[in-house]
This record gives sequence, C-alpha cells and structure tokens, in this order.
Amino acid sequence: MLRLAAQRHQRTFLTNIRFYSTQNTPLLDELRARGLIQQTSQGLEDALESRACIYLGADPTARSLHAGHLLPLMVLLHFFARGHTVIQLVGEGTAQVGDPSGRSTSRSATSEDTLKFNTRALQTQLSTIFTNAQELLKRSGCQTAGELVAVNNADWWRNMNLVHFMSSIGPHLRLNQMLSRESVKARLQSDAGLGYNEFSYQALQAYDFWYLQQKHKCNIQLGGNDQWGNITAGLDLVSRLGGKAYGITVPLLTTPSGEKFGKSAGNAVFLDSSLTPKFQLYQHFIRAPDSVVESYLKMFTFIPLPEIERIVTEHNNAPESRTAQKVLAERVVDLIYGPGAGNLVSQSADLIYGKFKSQTLRPSADDLLTVFEGDSFVQEVPRTVVGEPILSLLKKVYPESAASLKRSLQEGSVYIGPDLLSADLKTILEDHHLVDHQLVLVRLGKKNVALAKLV
Repeated sequence: MLRLAAQRHQRTFLTNIRFYSTQNTPLLDELRARGLIQQTSQGLEDALESRACIYLGADPTARSLHAGHLLPLMVLLHFFARGHTVIQLVGEGTAQVGDPSGRSTSRSATSEDTLKFNTRALQTQLSTIFTNAQELLKRSGCQTAGELVAVNNADWWRNMNLVHFMSSIGPHLRLNQMLSRESVKARLQSDAGLGYNEFSYQALQAYDFWYLQQKHKCNIQLGGNDQWGNITAGLDLVSRLGGKAYGITVPLLTTPSGEKFGKSAGNAVFLDSSLTPKFQLYQHFIRAPDSVVESYLKMFTFIPLPEIERIVTEHNNAPESRTAQKVLAERVVDLIYGPGAGNLVSQSADLIYGKFKSQTLRPSADDLLTVFEGDSFVQEVPRTVVGEPILSLLKKVYPESAASLKRSLQEGSVYIGPDLLSADLKTILEDHHLVDHQLVLVRLGKKNVALAKLV
C-alpha cells in the first residue's frame, strides 16, 4: 500500500487550504466550471462538508493509462488538492472477469503474468503522476494535499470464497437492476451476447466499493460516464448493507467528430513514452482545435480559471501563434513526465522545425533522444556519413528516390544541422552540423524531419 503526503485535518480543513483557484470555490462548483462532471448522485454536496474518501479504479488491461483516463484522474487530483483521501484501485482481480461497459464484444483473455506485469506498471505510473501533480499544485498555489492510498483488488478477491460471496452478498444484488444496466441490455440484444462473467462484473465492482468503505471509510466512487451503471450498482449494495455512498462520473474524452478515445477504439494516446513518445503526446494536444482548447485547459490543467481566460484572450488576438495549445501541451507533459518536461519537449519541437531562437539553451543530443525516443523519424546511421556529401545521409533516412532527393537539394528545400542551414549538392556533412557529435538534424521541406543517430 502506498501512502503519499499523509496529513491529518480537522473538520475545518476546507477553509484552511490556500486553493490553486483564485477564490475558495466549493469543490463541486470548481469541477463543474472546469467541465469535469457529467453526473453525481444526490447528497454529495453535503458529504463534502467534511473530509471525504473517494476512489477511482482502473483494470490493468494494458501496461499504461491513456489520454482518456486523464479526465477522471484529474478529478481525483482535485479532491487530493482539497485535502480529501483518494484511493487509486488497480483491478487485477476484476480484470480477469472483464468489464462489458462500452464494448460490443467480449474482451480477449489476458494471462495472469501479463496482468501482474500491467498492474505493477500502472501502480508505478500512477505514483509518478501523483508525485508530479503535487509539485504542479504547489506551483499553482496549493499548499496542502490529502492522502493517497493505492490498492490492488486481487488482494481480497484471490482469497474470496465463491459460496461465501453468493450467500453473504448475493441476496443484496437485485437481478432486475442488474439486467437494467445499459451495458448489459446492449450486449444482450447484440449478436455477440453476454457471458456470465461479464454480467457479474458489476457485482464484483459493487463489492469493491463496499470493501473499501469497510476498510478505508470510502464513501465516493468516481469513473467515466460509461461506468455509471457499475457505480450505481455499488451505491445500491452499500445502501442495502447499511452504508452511505455517492457517485461521480466525468464526460468521456472524444475526438472532435465524437469518437471515443481509447485502446479499444485503436486511437489511444498512451501516457508511457515507450508506447506513445513524449513528442507525440505533446503533438496530440498542440493540435487541439481552437474550438476545444479552452475546455481542455480547464479540464487537463490546474491553471486558475481567471488565468485560463487571460490565456485564451491572448490566443484569440493571435490564433496563429497557438499560445493556448502550447500552454496546454506543456502542462499535460509536465503532469505525466514531471515539471520541466513540457518545456523541454516544446523547445525540441521548435528546434526541429527551425523556430528555436536561443543559442545558449539549445536542447542537447541526450535531451532530443529522450523527447523523440520511439518516434519513427529517429534513425540510426553509420558514422561514416560524416565527411561525405549530404546526399549520402539523405538516402539513408528518407525513402524518396535518389533523383527526388537530388532535386530537393537543387531546389534548396533541404536543411541540415542544429541551425537548419540550407544544403545543396555540394554540401559535405561536417562536425559543425552535428548536435553534441551524436545526432544530425535534417529537414526535407517544411515538416519532413529526420533525426539521424550516428553509430
């Protein structure tokens, strides 16, 4: 079990915190103003008058979270910033059963070894994100934080006796309510049908909530809007067993065309640089349309709302500069990879596209490799290209024909070196073209970048 920044607060803790917002706005009002709440259960406002405990679960069906997970995670972080206890549950146990929510077919089975590996990876990733968030919150004016508890539901499910579960919990699970869940109805009406394992998933998640209430006094469950059915199953079970519980859902992150982001949809932007390079994560947010960038700044950053208004006003005065998108992309990268990581990626992007101005603060070769690691335009080439005509290097890093590359050189559309100087057929690759004697930066036209690593 992981515990970070544990601090004990009295009932007055809500009025003693210096908020990252410019006003002591009630938490739910702040979350609504940021577009982070889809729906809540009754009585939640009253429950937040004193210290609460909220949990968010994620099944380890992959070794990394993706951008779609950030919205519920940001809500969890806002609760953490206000001094509440937050529980991050990784569902190694429930992942073996499979959640039907938002799916038209059954999930493929995942081996136990893979689930264990993914569980450890998610726990490490979440711990890192919370550590980064604490530093970012301090920089935004938040001088205190709550308590983080990390749990794995396999710890209680692996010892659960089926007969005991059915006899003690089963009578409190109402079949008519279980059948009425949208995720269940949709699958029952489909050609794929629904297995008993997936039908029972909501019962297992409901028990998770009850277990956390007994063990940690957890009284709020958080999830994406597609989890509302599973959350209400937990609310009902806790109520029938004599407890009080509440639920919150966040909107689902979708593309501008309305398509859901995620692993199943095949468009996931992972929060692990070995799956989605840092530069691609940055690019994902830098490409946010003007129509959504203000809402993204509210949802994905801790920037106070009045400051976001100022950023958007500045952006609207010169939208071609993409000021708002740059702030957004840098803050998201900072959250995932640590304060300063976003600025480094931004500087590296400026360098490869010829927009970098400073000579003294230029990213090093190691910096560039860290930022672009895993990207397709990073290629290894033999060091023997140094001293040869530039065409030799171009043929190794670009798929275009030699004739096409020669034509580009003749037209002056090839740029080389950290200053991206124009090259021609007579240009010889020399040491001064290299970044720290390790890399060669080449650009063909305006955007076709290659980063050659000399080996």
